[in-house]
Parts: sequence; structure tokens; C-alpha cells
Amino acid sequence: MTSKTWRAKRSLSIDLEFDSSFKIIAGKTYTDDGTTVFGDYVCDELFEPASPVADTVVVSLPQSRKSRQ
Repeated sequence: MTSKTWRAKRSLSIDLEFDSSFKIIAGKTYTDDGTTVFGDYVCDELFEPASPVADTVVVSLPQSRKSRQ
């Protein structure tokens, strides 16, 4: 699965997996690596397509990061 990058239009908290609250900050850019349900929250009211920038946050489950190392 290819990563997708989005810019948040507003701040909010979302539940990614297993009761984990993840803060989204308006104006910040997020890349979905496909290991969470982040993509389920992407809609026109909350996010807009964007290109990765230097401070882009990669949305990933910690267990997935460990298995790739």
C-alpha cells in the first residue's frame, strides 16, 4: 500500500487503534503508512491532499515500526 499525505484543516483527536488517542493539529501534514485506521477519518471537512514537508508526521502503529527495523 502506498502512503498518502494530508494536511489537517482543523485540530481534533482521533482513535487510531485500541483506545489510543492521537492529536491532529490544524495546518500540520500527516502521512498515512497504512498500519492504522487513519484513512477512515480522511474526509473533505477535515483534511486536504498535500505533499510531504520536513515536519510531516508519519501515522504508524509502534509495533509496525519495530517490525520494519
